[in-house]
Amino acid sequence: MTAGLPLDELYDDLGPGGIATGAGMRVYARDSWPQALGWDDARVAAHAPAAVLRPATEEAAAAALAWASRHGVALVPRGAGSGVLGAAIPSRAGAVVLDSARLKGFELRADAEEPVVLAGAGWLGGELERRLDMLGWSLMNFPQSMEDSTVGGWIATDAFGQLSTRYGGVRAQVRGVRVADLDGTVRRESAAPHLGAEGTLGAIAEVALRVRRRPGSRRHYAYEFPGPETALEWAEEAMRKNGPPSVLRLYGPVDAFFNGLKRAGPSSSGAMRERVEALLLKRTGWLNALAPLLGRKWVAVAVYEDEDPYRDAAPPPARGAADLGEGPSRRWWDRRYHLSKERLERTFAAGGFVDTADFWAPLDLLPQVDEAVRAAIRPTP
Repeated sequence: MTAGLPLDELYDDLGPGGIATGAGMRVYARDSWPQALGWDDARVAAHAPAAVLRPATEEAAAAALAWASRHGVALVPRGAGSGVLGAAIPSRAGAVVLDSARLKGFELRADAEEPVVLAGAGWLGGELERRLDMLGWSLMNFPQSMEDSTVGGWIATDAFGQLSTRYGGVRAQVRGVRVADLDGTVRRESAAPHLGAEGTLGAIAEVALRVRRRPGSRRHYAYEFPGPETALEWAEEAMRKNGPPSVLRLYGPVDAFFNGLKRAGPSSSGAMRERVEALLLKRTGWLNALAPLLGRKWVAVAVYEDEDPYRDAAPPPARGAADLGEGPSRRWWDRRYHLSKERLERTFAAGGFVDTADFWAPLDLLPQVDEAVRAAIRPTP
């Protein structure tokens, strides 16, 4: 019994290693929500759960939910804690975290009319991709948090990945889920109600995801444009002519500079750029003032994979653009999972704060949206 919780009722269902209490609970007191990263020890302690349940099977997960329902325990589903909105943070004293990390079932149905993998909700994206890669297959969802987010979390947050230009978000690839419910049952059903539900409709135990044959090759392209209008015109033409590439990303002048995308060859001044960046992050007023000096040039990176019907696809000639060669695109690909983490760490170390805001607009309105956002944050010191 811990803090009045009858945890002994769960020992048989969860087995060895299935229940954690005491030291280590603070790790579960917050996820990757930027505002929580600045909490002091007292604030962290206030959100630490009373216990963590770690089921290794979907039946054990269902038993944990039924137990919580019987005793009125607030149960917080958690994947890898990579969410940036605080949804995995216990908000009530005595709350218990349901950790999906040990749900690692795996079944590849490669011979099905539509090949799928049945993956336990606790698989980290990178781990699952490497398992599939050894068998000649690959996922289609590659969020920037690929190495520290779970497939269950992808469903709970309705995730999008870096290849979404071609494949869409995870909702375009998921073919069903198995869910543990408060009545102690496990059911297979459509993923639709659970997309973005943050685990509030049941604990996701298994996810069925479409898979594709592992790409045998990739072709990289990068161009520099005189402004956002010409970059967007090229992007629209490239997609219309050849179909969407696996990756198509546009970077404004500031982002292109900080991401090292303006050089055609390997970076030889990365350390210098990081020192400059650290200085500017301590003086954000300087950063906002100097941003116009970086000019109006935008950079596009594109990656085409060898699957039909795109085997012979290549971007059309970029009018008014400078061809940067493969270098910037390959650098982006090699660093695509840790750019944000490095930037976040340097920003906080410099005494700054950063968060993400997402905007949507038709292609022809994106330049206006970009300018409006920059105008709104420009006065910020």
